[in-house]
Amino acid sequence: GMTMIAIMMAMAVAAGGNPWRIEDVPADAPVYQFAGIDCYRPLGDRSARPIFIETNVDDEEANIRIDGQTFNVVMTSRQVSGEDKTGDGVGLTYDETFADAKGEVVVEKIVTVKSFLPESDADWEEGTLKVSYHGQTQTQVIGGGYAN
Repeated sequence: GMTMIAIMMAMAVAAGGNPWRIEDVPADAPVYQFAGIDCYRPLGDRSARPIFIETNVDDEEANIRIDGQTFNVVMTSRQVSGEDKTGDGVGLTYDETFADAKGEVVVEKIVTVKSFLPESDADWEEGTLKVSYHGQTQTQVIGGGYAN
């Protein structure tokens, strides 16, 4: 009994080591060619380079970099919940899923709009980026949005 538990715990610890890393999106990533994009960074580090960038058009595309490879992912689903009390999106939560053409990378972004600046048309969102790649999933707490 106890031996089996010890082996399972050891296996869980071994599996916990991240086999791949989410990296900064490079300056030459395709989505940077679009005007008006959403940029997301690890929450709490506004000086960091974005780790997820997304076009702000209907057929949304995004870029993420994993272990030196930049992936182009396309939105496959979107759900909006919450209440937009002020008419500018603050309070809404977006649950969006993106995938690359080969299905190697799946990204689920769940963010809630925290604030909106009308003068710059910028919104600030906070939430999580859940990235699945090669059978492993990692979650990163993020902040960002349009014009950030």
